[in-house]
Amino acid sequence: MHTFSHFFAEIRARAAETMPECAQRRFAELRHTAVTRLHETGVDELGIGSITGHSPDTVKAILDRHYLVRTAKAAEGAFREHLESERREVGQA
Repeated sequence: MHTFSHFFAEIRARAAETMPECAQRRFAELRHTAVTRLHETGVDELGIGSITGHSPDTVKAILDRHYLVRTAKAAEGAFREHLESERREVGQA
C-alpha cells in the first residue's frame, strides 16, 4: 500500500518532467505554489482553498505575504489593466 509520501514523490517526479524546479520541492512549497498559480488564472480564494485544502484566510495570507507580490505574471496583469484603463480614458476624451 502506498503512503502519502509515496504518492507525493510520484506526483513531484511527474511535475519535474516539465518543470525541473519541482524536483527538490517539499509538499508545502508546491502547495503554496499551487495557490499562486491558481490565483494567477483567476480562481478566487474560496475556490483555491477547495482545491488545496487551505482556508480562505490562509489562502489570502499565502498570497499577501509570500508569493503574489513577487510573480511576474501578477506584474504583467497589473500593467495590462493599467494600459487598458489608459486606452479607455483616451477613447472617452
